[in-house]
Amino acid sequence: MVVAGGVIPQQDYDILYKAGVTGIFGPGTKISKAAANILELLIKDLESLKVNA
Repeated sequence: MVVAGGVIPQQDYDILYKAGVTGIFGPGTKISKAAANILELLIKDLESLKVNA
């Protein structure tokens, strides 16, 4: 899983998502919100692995 953070221009988001970035967190993102989002993404990935196993 690849996540990105910091000052990233909005117009670059689609390019990053298409390149495989699963989450983008801009300046001011609360760590608790980013952590919760990353956990959700990880859970989805694990569920996907179970279905495809």
